[in-house]
Amino acid sequence: MQRYGTIFMLFEITTIFLNAHWFMDKLGISGTLIQIINDITLVLSYLGIRIMFGTYAIYNCLVSSLNYYWFYKLVRATIRQFTSRSDGVRLKKTR
Repeated sequence: MQRYGTIFMLFEITTIFLNAHWFMDKLGISGTLIQIINDITLVLSYLGIRIMFGTYAIYNCLVSSLNYYWFYKLVRATIRQFTSRSDGVRLKKTR
């Protein structure tokens, strides 16, 4: 039982970067270099910890499928946020 507790606590490392992304968005510094670096770190840590290590360490298909789904959504949102139009203007989220 302790083995799974340790594995799931490792999953929470990615939450640090997700929270930093949220704070940057609320502070109005979206699209800056620091947010780009944070987002790349978020995607890479999610890939390494939750997808690669998590799939290896946990054999539960439900947990793995949820991680795959959220990784797809994460990559899609990151690409959408940082793609540029043909005139070079960065696309911003509108609310």
